[in-house]
Amino acid sequence: MTDDHHDSADTGWNAVEDSPMERLLREAMTARTNQVTVASLRPAAPPDGRRRRNRPLYLAAVPMLAAAAVVIGVFGVHTDTSADRRDAPPAASLSTGPTPGVSQAPTASAASTAPAAQTAPPGPTATDAPASAPTQPPSASASERSAHGIGITVDGLSGSKPLVPGSGPVAFSVTWTNTTGQRYDSVAPVVAARASVVGAGASAPVRGRLQRQDGGSWTDVPLSEASADYRSSGDAVAFPLAAGAGRTIRYRLDLTGDNAAGTLSIESFALVPSPQGPSQEAAVVTDVQLAAAAPTKAAPVAPTVRLTGGPSAGVTGKTPSQFQLTATNPGTAPLNSVVPSVVLTERLGPGATSGSLKPEEVTVEALYGGTWRSLGVSSAGGGRFVVDTSLLDRSVAGGADSVFDLRLNLGSSYLGAGVDVTLSAQGDGLSGNSVTVSPRFSYPMNP
Repeated sequence: MTDDHHDSADTGWNAVEDSPMERLLREAMTARTNQVTVASLRPAAPPDGRRRRNRPLYLAAVPMLAAAAVVIGVFGVHTDTSADRRDAPPAASLSTGPTPGVSQAPTASAASTAPAAQTAPPGPTATDAPASAPTQPPSASASERSAHGIGITVDGLSGSKPLVPGSGPVAFSVTWTNTTGQRYDSVAPVVAARASVVGAGASAPVRGRLQRQDGGSWTDVPLSEASADYRSSGDAVAFPLAAGAGRTIRYRLDLTGDNAAGTLSIESFALVPSPQGPSQEAAVVTDVQLAAAAPTKAAPVAPTVRLTGGPSAGVTGKTPSQFQLTATNPGTAPLNSVVPSVVLTERLGPGATSGSLKPEEVTVEALYGGTWRSLGVSSAGGGRFVVDTSLLDRSVAGGADSVFDLRLNLGSSYLGAGVDVTLSAQGDGLSGNSVTVSPRFSYPMNP
């Protein structure tokens, strides 16, 4: 077999420039092929007892097959490299014709299809991106979020001590945390109580006030889910939430004292945009135990007075006129200081323009500790006289009465028309009604 030169017109090998390795392999294969002669391919002679030194056909073909396989493998690798450089693809076949004892090799294009079928594993974002170009996580949509994409924690409400309605506002905080690897463009925080307080076998509407801290001020938000617009209460303060980030908002709950004892459930959740409208993320319900409301301290009520005795007739300078005043506390709260009020006004006779009564001519006494005690009298001008009753200050329980025994006399030299007595009482600074009595005095006959 002669050494025929394989040019580009016969084989197409020069479609891609040969590498040094290819040329070496081609020369080795050509040299080995030239060693195969007609003599080595003729049938074997009958055995003559001597050991034949000639090699059988398969021993000559095996090296040729091995050399062909090496060339095909190298061409396959070279083809892949050329494809990466985006050069023209190699020829469809490496064979120039049938060769005795050598099977036809697979084409280079078939060998290169397996690597091209490989794809990169999916990345952490919702959409695929080239590995060489890192991108920010895209915004989460309703289809990309898990059912619990936002974690919610509530601090300050679930204590062991029950909340007492009417005892003042209770502050607490709610934290929304993005537990996904995706960004939320808008998270609207919503916190509201259930419509009713569930007690023993019954429920009652919740009453009070819920406020959210917006910057340096507190904003009223719907207290309960009975409000038609409670779900939109967080729209004005919606915020973006990056992957792994959290946002904490403070609230305060102020329940009125007329709430029933029982369990009040407070729900916290987030609303995020979706093609179908706002979508609610996982909600957290916090149960708050409400104790019986603290008894409301009753406000003091002004005492009322009434005349329960007298006035009796008196004689100036000798016999006083006696009467009895009863003050009543009509409220439930005790009155710590009840003091009667006694004011005298001189009556004017026919044609008189001013009175003639002087303070030293007036005597007012009160029964105190079983003894009649004299009370001070001072002029208030205009014929009016005020009695100092501070000695009679006392406390009166709710619904109780207190009795004041009083008596009045005028001096023997007084010849006027007499006085009217206005009686009232003050309880813890509150003034009630008043009553007026007009004791009758006679003048003693001269001896």
